[in-house]
Amino acid sequence: VQEQHVPVGRTKQTLKDLLGCEMSAGSVMNAVRECSERVKPEVERIKEEIREAAVGDFDETGLRVMKGLMWLHVAGTEELTYYEVQAGR
Repeated sequence: VQEQHVPVGRTKQTLKDLLGCEMSAGSVMNAVRECSERVKPEVERIKEEIREAAVGDFDETGLRVMKGLMWLHVAGTEELTYYEVQAGR
């Protein structure tokens, strides 16, 4: 769902096709939320290392979210990448 920006419906179908596992949209999103909580410490470490890096790359691009325009901000170094979606630039 997250890394490849796959819609929840397509994720449900893929799980069913490949694993025979039927999940509701709510279960898929609950799994996404749980994974999000588990990786928070690592995400914070990545953000801090990018802040402290001598050289960093930064970019932004428009992104459609639920028919509205949001901004995908990207920060990175040669070894680390951080993405964040925000309502404004």
